Amino acid sequence: MSLALSRAAHGMSLAVLCCGLVVALGFAAAYPDRVLWPALLALAVMFPMVWFVQRHHTLRAGVAYLAIGAGATYVHTITYALAVPHVLDEVTLWLAPPKIVLVLVAAGGVGLGRAVAWLLAGYVVAEVSASLALVLAGVRYVFDLLTLALLLEAIGVCLLAFLSVRGAVRAHPRLQHAAREELLGDLRSRMEVRAAALMHDTILSHLAAIASSSGDELDDKQKEQIERDLQILSGQEWVNSAPDAAAAADSLDRASPLRDAIAQVRDEGLEVTGTGDFGSVLRLSPDQAQALGLAAKQCLVNVIKHSGVTTAEVAVYSSDEEVSVMIIDAGRGFSEASVGSDRLGLRASVQSRIESVGGLVQVWSTPGAGTSVLIQFPVGETTRTPPQTGAGRLVSGPLPTITLDDRGDTGPAS
Repeated sequence: MSLALSRAAHGMSLAVLCCGLVVALGFAAAYPDRVLWPALLALAVMFPMVWFVQRHHTLRAGVAYLAIGAGATYVHTITYALAVPHVLDEVTLWLAPPKIVLVLVAAGGVGLGRAVAWLLAGYVVAEVSASLALVLAGVRYVFDLLTLALLLEAIGVCLLAFLSVRGAVRAHPRLQHAAREELLGDLRSRMEVRAAALMHDTILSHLAAIASSSGDELDDKQKEQIERDLQILSGQEWVNSAPDAAAAADSLDRASPLRDAIAQVRDEGLEVTGTGDFGSVLRLSPDQAQALGLAAKQCLVNVIKHSGVTTAEVAVYSSDEEVSVMIIDAGRGFSEASVGSDRLGLRASVQSRIESVGGLVQVWSTPGAGTSVLIQFPVGETTRTPPQTGAGRLVSGPLPTITLDDRGDTGPAS
């Protein structure tokens, strides 16, 4: 702030000096028989001094500026007093330029106290020099209100700048704290979404499988899946937002989570047909690809549990702006009103999980006509504001259709 004030003050000083030169030239032209060139010389000497004190913000530079400025003010004032004394009887404006320039040296001070001290020093030096010249020339002294007003204004500007900087310094820790709290809140929200989705995918799913099991013991495949999920829950892998970056770089296959999801539900007896361009999934970020695989698996698991059919279709298609995946079944369907608030499948494992990585989810379902889940990701973005209305809600109505042009190649997902 001090440097900015200093540059502004020195810029004003140069402008005032230019105005003083114009005035002196005007008097010289109006009174060619009077000696006015010393006033021009005094103003010209102050130009390099303004540049010097702007480049060297030191005590010595300030003192030198005041000393040379005092001499220039004395010469400028006594020249006018001897050459055109009659114009100084009532108006002191013509004597103001060198005094204003002396006052404005104060902006180079660092801190409020030092800045005000330089302002007062410049004002005192300027007034003493001008008064001494007027007394020696025998001209009546008239108090200069203009220079005093400038002094008071400069002090007010320095005070305002000081208070502004102090307020900003005091507010900075609070702003940092608020930013930290916002970041922690966002991380906490992401962790809650991930934990809720993982709980549904593992604990609740296994409990449902155990409750619906007809035998006294679980089969080996279910035991293996439960043991694998317990290892995940007991470790820290689930905390990470994405697989290890090195592993992702080695595999370079972001379609694997989706293909793994399809392979796992096929092992559970669901016949899945893949259509479209699965290679477009490679355009997703690792976070998005992982979330897509887990969400798609949950959708397909829902087909097994609730649809009453043993077939489903996964269609992948893309445009320049987004990649879309649709999971379709022709099962019994449902209505939004029939979904209880305690059902976490679509909300936690699908919708919240996808929205946490910048995607959108739309669900269409009609009782007796099947269900279609559309998952969309913007390409080239990692975040996107979740919709407040519309997208992401369960929508009852006819299923959207995918034309042959949209689907591309048709065949089993691999």
